[in-house]
Amino acid sequence: MEHMVSGRDFPLIRENDGAERRAFFEQLLCGGLSDREIRRWAEKLDLDLGAEAYAVAIVCAVPECRGEDYGQPGARIRDGLIAHFLKYPQYVLLGRDLGTFTVLLMSDGVLMDECIRRCVEAVGALYETHDPHRRWHLAVSSAAGAITELPGCYEEAQRLWAYRYLLPEQHVLLADTVAYLTGTGSGDVPEGLDVRQLESGAIAALLKSAGTEEVEGFVDRCIRDYRGALRSGPFCQYLMLSVRFGAEAFVQSLGVSRQEYLDGLEKGGMVGRNVTLQELEGYLSELLRRALQLRDRAGAGQRTLARRAADYIDANFCRGDFCLNLMARELNFSPNYLSAVFSREMGQTVVDYLTSKRMERARELLRTTNLRSGQIAAAVGYRDCRYFSALFRKVHGCTPGEYRAGR
Repeated sequence: MEHMVSGRDFPLIRENDGAERRAFFEQLLCGGLSDREIRRWAEKLDLDLGAEAYAVAIVCAVPECRGEDYGQPGARIRDGLIAHFLKYPQYVLLGRDLGTFTVLLMSDGVLMDECIRRCVEAVGALYETHDPHRRWHLAVSSAAGAITELPGCYEEAQRLWAYRYLLPEQHVLLADTVAYLTGTGSGDVPEGLDVRQLESGAIAALLKSAGTEEVEGFVDRCIRDYRGALRSGPFCQYLMLSVRFGAEAFVQSLGVSRQEYLDGLEKGGMVGRNVTLQELEGYLSELLRRALQLRDRAGAGQRTLARRAADYIDANFCRGDFCLNLMARELNFSPNYLSAVFSREMGQTVVDYLTSKRMERARELLRTTNLRSGQIAAAVGYRDCRYFSALFRKVHGCTPGEYRAGR
């Protein structure tokens, strides 16, 4: 059988761990082995196939960006995933294509949720660290109680994987969550249930405007609306992860690190556990309150930062070498973050504010001095006299000379 991906595509996979072992599991997933052949392979490779539960996962290894030079972030994500799956004996890493990994999960039945949780957190953490704006997905089949059932698990994982096109904002694709999200499950979806409201963009919209006193009501509505669905353990995991990832994305947009957000949670170990409705309610409330706490702190800090930036422009706008990068270095913030905060808090861009200060000073010099246009341009920070004159005319509807003449 031709291997799905050769060892040279994944250099971190050790050679003595790879070819024959992967070949066995790949044939197994495709349903090409009888019970006797499975036993013979297991004896030959000294494999322990006595696990109580098996599942198959398909994981984004690198973003799906064909033809794009993705560079270091993609390599770090891929290598980080390989290192993670080689670290734990419960995983068998198989290659599927250049954009995904297929992973076999083996564990005691009660520990399968822990295997899935590790997958989810490893993938999420790597993308958030190296490329937080890229979408990622993880499709996991239902657990099987015998290794001979793996071909069915593999087919289910492939079907779930296809849902990433229908549910692009949904990171974790499980049979139960996909059924509830699309209304295709065997059980009835409660009337009016719209689980897509928990996508990261919707959580961000809530956190942007809600007060702390509104959290309890929001979580209570979630529990009440989803009560029927919450009988499913995977759906509970989906609910917790959706709110957590949405809250993480929101606080990161404020310049707060993911780790700082997580460090402030007292109930950080809830994901991957079977939880009661009371525990679920407490965890969701804490996720949202922590995000609001960081939002309010960041808001105060951002207002202060925007004022500091405005004061810096007021004091330095006449400099010919003034630029956003220079100001960002002086204030010890990244240019992109500083620009975004300034625009949000001041209601105009850095360039617009800088231009208004320079034009204000230029008008004053035109009224009170006999300096030529080129001298005034240099005095307010413009090195090119023609550019200054064109910009002045664009802003005021007349040339500097016409302004001085009162026309």
